[in-house]
Amino acid sequence: MLIFAIIVYLIGTYFLVFWFLSILEGDFHYPDSGWKNMQTFPTVSVIIPAYNEEKTIKKTLNSVLALDYPSEKLRVVVVDDGSEDKTSKVVKDIMRLYPSCDIKLIQQENQGKGAALNNALKIIGTKYFACLDADSEVDKYSLKKMIYRFERRQHLNEKLAIITPALKVQSPKNLVQRVQYVEYLITMFLARVLSKNKSIYVAPGPFSIYKTDVIKQLGGFDEKNLTEDQEIAYRVKQSKYEIENCSDAFVYTNAPDSLKSLFYQRNRWYKGALINAWKYRKMMFNKEYGHFGMFQMPLNFLTFFLSASALFLFFYYTLKPLFKHLKDLFLVNFDFVPFLKDLFRFNFNILDFNPLITTFVVFSLLVFFYFIYKIFKEYLEKKSGEKLFSVGTYVFVYFLFLGLVVFVVLFDLSLGRIQKW
Repeated sequence: MLIFAIIVYLIGTYFLVFWFLSILEGDFHYPDSGWKNMQTFPTVSVIIPAYNEEKTIKKTLNSVLALDYPSEKLRVVVVDDGSEDKTSKVVKDIMRLYPSCDIKLIQQENQGKGAALNNALKIIGTKYFACLDADSEVDKYSLKKMIYRFERRQHLNEKLAIITPALKVQSPKNLVQRVQYVEYLITMFLARVLSKNKSIYVAPGPFSIYKTDVIKQLGGFDEKNLTEDQEIAYRVKQSKYEIENCSDAFVYTNAPDSLKSLFYQRNRWYKGALINAWKYRKMMFNKEYGHFGMFQMPLNFLTFFLSASALFLFFYYTLKPLFKHLKDLFLVNFDFVPFLKDLFRFNFNILDFNPLITTFVVFSLLVFFYFIYKIFKEYLEKKSGEKLFSVGTYVFVYFLFLGLVVFVVLFDLSLGRIQKW
């Protein structure tokens, strides 16, 4: 068990040190404000795949129509993927309300998000297109910021194919959503690190922007993939195109509000992540792909090993002493009085001290809380008792939940269980 713990420690420490150094040497200031003085505006299509989204599609569409972008340069394509509710009716009502806006509705049998995106791609000819989940809302200036970054980077990097936004959880209402709020803040910050290292490996569904001709050239989206937004990112990287993050282009998404719905979402995400990592495994440890091949690809694989190992070690070092106490109680016929006396007695034995595990845990916590400090500072998030409690829950509880999801994913995949999108 000690050898196993040492292996986990060494692997985890390597990645922690890499992340820590990347953050220390990184310049994470927001991009310049040149977008405010844009004079030319390329055409952009916003594709909104929707399945049973009658409750959210109106807000999503309204946020698109409110974008600070010339209306004559903006197209909107809603793809109703066989909804069984009134999604199409809501869209048609908005089309009647805004007759001057270029909004198209495609109605198809339920085929999945990948097919919905591909069917929309067939009818658009704009220079860029964005994919927007039907339960998300875009900040008024996000499109202009991202297009400005795209256009400004063209002369520096002709291989730029995707720009990703900064995702936030929309109005978290309970602890499950507040913990995800913290998670998304961390993800936003790490996306900036990944962008700097040219290692972004997923183009989030809520409002990533693509160069249209590149995606068409690559064959569109994989219609059978569980996480088509990650698969297309891998394919873009494999073809030596680049992905960058626009850290001040905010998009607000609805997060699962229960552990059950969160479990199903992460189960699909992690299955898709492992399948895609395996599909593109030839990029791993390949110097041609820089940091992405030498660092991010191995991490995408090893994350599953580290998560499962961390959960196993946690239960081993907590449940083993618990079972020992239960055994001792059984031997004394469950006489709790001596047990309670020993419970509150401080007994430190230097021989029981494990410097390896203790050092790793302390170092991990220090690095993580440094991340939290930087994140709250960068995004001007006000610290409150509620948010600090959410951070604590994220650190000490949420990772156990995610580790459990990883175990289930590995078990399902070993049995060939792969659900549809």
